[in-house]
Amino acid sequence: MSPIVEYSGLGLGKTLNEKWALLDSFDMYSPAHDHPQSISTVERWFKEAGFTDIKLCYGANGIVGRGRKPS
Repeated sequence: MSPIVEYSGLGLGKTLNEKWALLDSFDMYSPAHDHPQSISTVERWFKEAGFTDIKLCYGANGIVGRGRKPS
């Protein structure tokens, strides 16, 4: 038994739900590029790029970041 991604709560039709489940389950188990980073690493990237007012948090698909780039 292998866990799969499941989207019945999104109100998709049966066919689309099955397609999304198949594709996302495959992506979950065999990603070509999956390089998780820590919030401190992402914060460093923002600072190195010259951003200020940096705000970072964990979102549904990883780290979400916002900042201001002075002009």
